[in-house]
Amino acid sequence: MGDVSFPPVEFVSLKGEGNVAVYFQEVWDLQKRFVEEVSEGTRFSTILFVEHPPTVTRGRGLQWTGVERERARPILQLPEGTEYFEIERGGDLTWHGPGQLVVYPILDLKNPAFPFARDIGKYVRFLEHWISAVLKNYGLESRAVKNAAGVWIGSGLESRKIASLGVALKKWVSYHGLALNVNPQLSGFQGFDPCGFESSVMTSLEKEIGRAPSREELERLFREEFLNHKR
Repeated sequence: MGDVSFPPVEFVSLKGEGNVAVYFQEVWDLQKRFVEEVSEGTRFSTILFVEHPPTVTRGRGLQWTGVERERARPILQLPEGTEYFEIERGGDLTWHGPGQLVVYPILDLKNPAFPFARDIGKYVRFLEHWISAVLKNYGLESRAVKNAAGVWIGSGLESRKIASLGVALKKWVSYHGLALNVNPQLSGFQGFDPCGFESSVMTSLEKEIGRAPSREELERLFREEFLNHKR
């Protein structure tokens, strides 16, 4: 992605007891603590990697999809074992669960050494390009779509969404972030419209390339592509 150096960034891989998923609430609380520490200068910017148990979250705003929609929770009953949270990120409803790698960049956007400093639009575009750079390692060409935050594969009626985005800022420190579908049960997206789109648009790495890369491999690629960024 380029050869301009970022400020120091710490990468943290979070795993629960028995090497399993970590509950959303626990990581949400950790993000908010790290936001304060990064803002105060007592912690480097930090990027968290994690998987969650089945969880549905709803952000603060409806994403415009070309169709007028009421702002209402469109899930009468969550699947058994699925938690639900209303959170401060942008965007709409989405699902997290096993087989999905979630990446939470907690970055000091006041730092002028970041090419997206104090520019949320540039930061979101960076996240989209970052995901696309990772996917290129698997021979996948992906793209961002206007009014459809996230990263998509294919075009026109064949468009498929492989990664979701939703960010928040506090004191110019970013939190929340992105979710890449590796090999989740895509049925987790059924029963609601993820980010306003039909659940059938969701895809995964396994579905696209015929295998599921390991979490360790993907974390390595995300680290490498982040540090090999471009303006």
